[in-house]
Amino acid sequence: MNAARVGLAAGTAVAVLAGATYLVVSRPAADQAGDSTAPGATGETTHSATHPGTVAATRPAAVPTPSGSTGAWSDAATWPGGKVPGDASAVTIRAGHTVTLDTPARVAGLTVDAGATLRFSATGAPALESTRNVIVRGVLQMRPAAAASTQTLRFVGVDEGAYVGGGMEPLATDVGLWVVGAGKLDIRGTPKTGWTRAAASVQPGARSVRLQADPAGWARGDQLVIAPTQSPEAGEASWAGFDSFAISRVTGRTVRLAEAVRRPHPIIDGQWGPEVMNLTRNVRIEGTRPGRAHIFIRSSQPQTVAYAQLRYLGPRQPDSEGFTSSVIGRYGLHFHMSGEGSRGSEVVGTVVRDTGAHAYVPHDSHGITFRDTISYNTFDDAYWWDLSPDTRTSGPETHDTLFDHAIAARVRYDPDFRGFRLTGFNLAQGVGNEIRESVAVGVQGNGGAGFHWPESTGAHGHGVWKFERGNVAHNNRSNGLSVWQNDDLPHLIRNFVAYHNGASGIDHGAYGNAYQFLSGTLYGNADGAVLLRATSSQKRLAFGCMVMDGAGISDYLLVGEDHTFSGLMPPTLVANSTFRGARRAAVALESSEHNEPYALDLVNPTMSGNEFRFGDGVPADSFVRVKTASGAYKAVPAAAGGGIPVAAWRGRKMPTAAFTTPQLGCTRVGAPALP
Repeated sequence: MNAARVGLAAGTAVAVLAGATYLVVSRPAADQAGDSTAPGATGETTHSATHPGTVAATRPAAVPTPSGSTGAWSDAATWPGGKVPGDASAVTIRAGHTVTLDTPARVAGLTVDAGATLRFSATGAPALESTRNVIVRGVLQMRPAAAASTQTLRFVGVDEGAYVGGGMEPLATDVGLWVVGAGKLDIRGTPKTGWTRAAASVQPGARSVRLQADPAGWARGDQLVIAPTQSPEAGEASWAGFDSFAISRVTGRTVRLAEAVRRPHPIIDGQWGPEVMNLTRNVRIEGTRPGRAHIFIRSSQPQTVAYAQLRYLGPRQPDSEGFTSSVIGRYGLHFHMSGEGSRGSEVVGTVVRDTGAHAYVPHDSHGITFRDTISYNTFDDAYWWDLSPDTRTSGPETHDTLFDHAIAARVRYDPDFRGFRLTGFNLAQGVGNEIRESVAVGVQGNGGAGFHWPESTGAHGHGVWKFERGNVAHNNRSNGLSVWQNDDLPHLIRNFVAYHNGASGIDHGAYGNAYQFLSGTLYGNADGAVLLRATSSQKRLAFGCMVMDGAGISDYLLVGEDHTFSGLMPPTLVANSTFRGARRAAVALESSEHNEPYALDLVNPTMSGNEFRFGDGVPADSFVRVKTASGAYKAVPAAAGGGIPVAAWRGRKMPTAAFTTPQLGCTRVGAPALP
C-alpha cells in the first residue's frame, strides 16, 4: 500500500476504496480518552492517501479563496483578484471582514474566522450551498427582514457513509455546520407560533381547522401537521396517524387547508385536542434527503437559534444486522460539551424535522432554553443528552436546561420492533433542569415512552427534574411516562396528562424509589393507567390526587407485577384518587416471577366498578389496605385465608387496624375528610 498517513490516532477510520486518491480522516485521540480537548482548539483534520487498484468518488481539490475586504458576496471587489467564489472555492471570511451573501452561491466549504461575520442579506432569498464543512469561529448571521424573505444554508453531495463521528474537531468527512472556539450563531427568522391545538375535533373530509390560539405568522403555503388522538383500539393509526397539509388561507383562528383531512383527530374526553404544528420557517439549515448533514456547537459563547427550520440532518449508516444506526456526535442541533459557554443560549420557535438522529442535544452544555420547539419525524430520542456508560459509572451532567412548550412528534427507531427505551424526552442527569407545557406524541418504540427517566446517573445521582406544569404524553405506541431508577431522591411529577397510549399511562420501575406522582390524569391507556414494577424504597412511592380512567378500554387501572423487592415496607401509597372506567377491576395484583408480595395503601379512594383482582400465584401475604371516611379494611388474596370471601376480587375482605400515611401536598376537590 502506497499511503501517506500523518499522525493517525487510535480509532482512525480508513476507507480503502478501489482506484484513486481518497481521504483518510483520523478521530482525535481525545475522543478515545474522554474528549479532553479544550474549547477553541479546533481544526479540520484530514489525511490524504492513495491505494493502487481502488475506485472512489473523489472531490477535486478546493481552491482557497479568502475575502479581501468587507462587502457584498456578489461584488468582485470583495475578493482578491476580483473574482467571486465559485463551486470549487474554499472560502474564508477573514477577521475584521463582514461579507453579506446577497445572491445564490455554491462553494466547496467555508470558514468564518474569529472576528469575521458572514451575514445573509435581510431581503430577497439568499442561499448558500456547500459541498464541504462550514466552520464558524466568528459570527454567522441569518436575520431576514420580513416573512417573504428566505435564507438557506444547504449542504449538498454529502456522503453519509463516510462519516467518522465523535471528537471535538471538525472532520472533513463529517460535513455540516461547526460552531467552534468563540463562534456564534445569530439566527432569527420571522417569529411565528410554532404549535397549538385544535379547538374542536377534526373529522375526515374537513377542509379547515379551528385553533385554540392565534396562529401568529402562519401563511398560505406553510406546511401543517396534525397529531393523532384516536383510541389505541384504532391500531397503528393511534400512534402513526399524523396528517400533513399546506395552508391555503388563514382567517383569525381558522386555518383553511389545501386538501381534505384524511383521518379523524377527535377531542378526547371533552378536554384534549390534537396538536397542530407549523413546520415552515424562513431561515433554513439543511442537508438533502439522500445526504444528511449535522450541526455541532462547541463554543465559549451563547447562541441564538430562533424560528429556524433544520431539516435533513443526523446521518445514519448501515449496521452489522442490516439496519441503520446514527453516527455518534452528529445530530440535529448538538451543543457539545460547551459547559458554561452555552449559558444564556436560546433555541426558540425552531423545527428539527426529517432527521436521522437526535433532534436537540444539550450535552454537558448548561443554561440553554428551548422554547416553542418542534421535533418531527426524527430518529432516536428527540430531546436527549449522553447517558452514563453503565449503572456504576457517572456520566456527564447538563444543568439548568428549560424545555418550555416543546413537542416531540413522530419519534422513530430502526428497526421499529426495537426502541425499547425510545422516548420523546430523555430526562437525564444534571441539576436545575425543568420541562413544562410540553408534549410527546407518536413515539414509536416498542416499550418506549413519551417522557422517560433513565437509570443514567451523574455526580448528583439521577436527574431530579422539575416536572410540574402541563406536560402531556399521548398516542405513543407504548407508554406515556416511564421510570427506570432506584434511589431515594425527591422526584415530584405533578399536573400532567397521559392518554391513549398503547401500553400504560405510567410504566414505573425499576426496583425501589420514592417518586411522587400528584394531580395527574391517566385516560384510556390500553394496558392500564399505572404499571407498578417498583416498590417504595426507604421513602414512600406515592400517587396522590390522581384520576385513573380506563375509558372502557383498559381491563385494569393500577397493575402490580413482578416486583423484585418486597413491597411490604413501606407500602406504595395511593391517596385521594379516582378510579373509573376499567373493564375488569380498578387494582390488579398479578403473579410475580420473584414471588415477592405486594403492599398498597389506598387512602380515601373513589372507586367505581369492581375494586380489586388478585391473579393466580400472587403471594399470600400481599395486601391492599383501604382507608375511607367510614373506616378501614384490608383486601388480600384468597390463599391468605380468613375474612369474608369476595368472588369478584378472587380474594377476601377483612378488618385492619388503623394506619397512618404521610400527607402528599395535594387536595382533591370535594374529597371527604378522613377520620
